[in-house]
This record gives sequence, C-alpha cells and structure tokens, in this order.
Amino acid sequence: MAVNLNEYLPLVQKYIAHWASAEAELKGPLVLGEGSTIDTLRDLHESLASANTSCINAERAQLAVAQQRDSARAQVIPVAGQVRKAILGRLPGSPEAAQLPARIPSLTTDVQKQLAALEQVQGVWSVVNALPAHQYPGFTPPLVVRILQDGVTVAVTLAEFNVRCATLGQAAEAVQEASVALKQATVARHAVVAQINAVLASYSKVIKGTFPPGSTVLLSLPKRS
Repeated sequence: MAVNLNEYLPLVQKYIAHWASAEAELKGPLVLGEGSTIDTLRDLHESLASANTSCINAERAQLAVAQQRDSARAQVIPVAGQVRKAILGRLPGSPEAAQLPARIPSLTTDVQKQLAALEQVQGVWSVVNALPAHQYPGFTPPLVVRILQDGVTVAVTLAEFNVRCATLGQAAEAVQEASVALKQATVARHAVVAQINAVLASYSKVIKGTFPPGSTVLLSLPKRS
C-alpha cells in the first residue's frame, strides 16, 4: 500500500502505545505467533525513521547534482552550437564540416545524447585547429568562438570547451550515481514498511483473538488505512 510517512510513523507509535496497554491489561508480555514483541516494533519504528531520513537525504543529493548538471549543460551546449555554425560558415562543404553532428541537442535532451554530440564537436574542432594556415580562404586556425554568457560576450577556445564538456560528463555521472543511491534507499525503506505491515497485521489478529468484543483494549486498537 502507498504510505505517507508523515502519518505512518505516528501510527506505528500508536501501535506501540497500544501494545504496552495490552500488556498492562494482561499483566505480562504479548508475543506474536512468529515471535515478534513490542521491542520488535520499537526497533522497526526506529529503522523506518532512519530509512526515511536516508531517502530524504538521497532525494536532496539527487536534486543538488541535477542542478549542477543543468548548469553544466547551459555552459557547454551553446558553445557547441556556435562551433557548429562557425565551422559550417567558415569551412563550407569541407570534410571537417561534414563530420559535425546533424544538430546540437537542446538543453533538455537526454544528457547521453548531448555528450555524444559534444564529443563529435570536440573531435572536429581538434581537426580544424590542426589545419595548415590558409588551407581555407579567410580562415587561420585555431578556431575561437564567441558566445553571450551572463549578458557578456566571451571568447571560448577548444581547451575551455573541453573543460566544460568534462564538467558535464562528471555531473551526468554524479546524477546517475545519485539516482542509484535514491533507488536503493527507497527499496530499503519499502522493505521496512513491509516488515511493519506484517507485524501490525499479526498484532491486530492477536488482539482480536485475545480480548472480547466491547473491551477497552479491542475498541482502542488503532485503525490502518
């Protein structure tokens, strides 16, 4: 079942309090058929609180690295677009221009497709920079492009572009690692919830089989949605 942890953790506490009241009524420990005790539920409650904290931290970490990735994309994709335009404009019909990607992916495209296109641009730019002077009329390597960044026109070299590409690659890898960590934390939390659900279900059956209809303990049994 879907679990709202803001409601579920307090609900488990209610079951712990109810278990204590049932034991007070019985004047002895109440042990479930599979061996679970009130301490079992207390431990599971702590485990769930810890697992939930791990999920929250993992979600925050994923958000942080995703923001870093998006910032890195914004720093490198426009440069790649300008490089493509520059080579097509300065070296039209050349073998170098033919090796460019058909298009530069947008900022919201899958990052792996972006990285593949950027790698192509890096390769072509490297070849262009190594061309003999005046092989193409009006062009002398190395190629330097200009982009508008934060309202200011800046010149970007291949070396600087390589750094920006590497930054995006590292950010993309960090996002992937954060996604795996979040998935693992979520699976671990679901496992604790499943254990608690099993204990609560068993406990409810034991209470119904131990106390008669109309008794205070039975009537005060917490309700699960």
